[in-house]
Amino acid sequence: MALLRGMACSFSMLLLLAELRPTISEWQSQVYNYEPMPFGLTEEEQKRVLDGQGELWSEYFAMWTQVEYLAHPRSMALAERLWTPFDAVAGFDDFRARLEVHSHDMDAKCIT
Repeated sequence: MALLRGMACSFSMLLLLAELRPTISEWQSQVYNYEPMPFGLTEEEQKRVLDGQGELWSEYFAMWTQVEYLAHPRSMALAERLWTPFDAVAGFDDFRARLEVHSHDMDAKCIT
C-alpha cells in the first residue's frame, strides 16, 4: 500500500448502485455515514490521504436519467463527507436539511 511506503494516495468508495435497490433515502444515509478515512491509519498516514472519490458502476444504463437518479444526490452526500472532518459531521438529518436547497437547484437544471 502506498501509504505504508510514505507516499500520498487517494481512496475511493465503490457504489454498486445498479445492483442494490434500497430507497434513495437509505442510499443517501449509507453514503453520508460512510467514513472515508481508512480505519487503523496513524495520524501521519492520514495526512497523506489526499482525497477520495465515488464511482458509479453498472453494465448498462438505458437512459441518462438513470445515471442522474443513481448518482444524485448521493454524490452530494459523499462530497460533504469527503470535505468535512469526521468530528464536524452533524449527522444525516442535518445534511438532509441542506440537501433540500440543492434539490431545488437540481430541479431547476432538470437533473432527475
